[in-house]
Amino acid sequence: MQRNSISIEMSQDKLKDMSDDPIPEWANQWLQDLDAEHDSINLRRAYIDVCDGDHVAAIIFAQIMYWYLPDKKSGKTRLRVKKNGCLWLAKQHDRWWKECRVKKGTAKTKIAKLEELGLIYVTHRMFGARRTTHIRINFAGLRARLKLDDLPLTVNPVAVSIPYR
Repeated sequence: MQRNSISIEMSQDKLKDMSDDPIPEWANQWLQDLDAEHDSINLRRAYIDVCDGDHVAAIIFAQIMYWYLPDKKSGKTRLRVKKNGCLWLAKQHDRWWKECRVKKGTAKTKIAKLEELGLIYVTHRMFGARRTTHIRINFAGLRARLKLDDLPLTVNPVAVSIPYR
């Protein structure tokens, strides 16, 4: 018991010493950049839930959802590949590292998991002279995994409180 109380007192002393240190200018700038949402991934809890708690699959799913969002400047979708009347995200597995720090093999495994969960459709086609994975959201599967099937289709699922499992 004595050891724990000494440890707590030492920690409090160290905190007092640190409280007088100003935040360095580089750290202030870095924090402002973080606040501006540059170089970030919007990982919603609902994405983790629909991926059965798999955080890496949820990160990839979050990035797929990002590509579906309209561009802030133009208001148009970021998706550019149209096949069979549908827009697809065309991305090589090795490109996930640059986007969200997921290695090629892991990306391949997690994309397969997202497909198994019914969250995405996957096909492989030529794109830029390379065989490329093409991904599209399965919105019916997403709705089912969010457990929104009892709600009318006109209800905005973002505005509905989704219970955590």
